[in-house]
Amino acid sequence: MESHGEKIIHTASFTPYRRVMSASSMMKDDVCNHADEEIGSIYEIMIDVPAGKIAYMVLSVEEFLGLGERLFPVP
Repeated sequence: MESHGEKIIHTASFTPYRRVMSASSMMKDDVCNHADEEIGSIYEIMIDVPAGKIAYMVLSVEEFLGLGERLFPVP
């Protein structure tokens, strides 16, 4: 399922969220704040291999007038 630029609608009533999702399917997905304003997109997902968990994601935020981007680690 492509999710780039569109909201994912979960249709299974027995679970409120997806239990398994590939990291690559989330790349370039929009990241929004609590006011549903877009603040950037997912640039990379960093995995803690020994723990088998996501360590953090890297948020990409475009600079003013599209003059580059800034990257921020988000735990």
